[in-house]
Amino acid sequence: LRGNIVDQIIGGIEKTSCAVLFLTKRYMEKVDRSTSKHRDNDFDYCEMEFRYSLSKKGIDNLIVVVMEEELRNQKTWFGNVGGVLSG
Repeated sequence: LRGNIVDQIIGGIEKTSCAVLFLTKRYMEKVDRSTSKHRDNDFDYCEMEFRYSLSKKGIDNLIVVVMEEELRNQKTWFGNVGGVLSG
């Protein structure tokens, strides 16, 4: 990605009928600032992408692809991802 990355992410999400989330432990940490190592002034594209995808596409149009064996059990999902998507 070049130029304004936020605009490109938003534009891509708006042009799709669904969003695909490739789920890893690191992704969940980056989406959930309380478990990440980010300082308050740090910005992470994963968090923005997750929140924007969820608000624009809704849960029904968010496809989760589990990338790590231990995450196949939704009870292991944590933070914002776990709170919103685990059933």
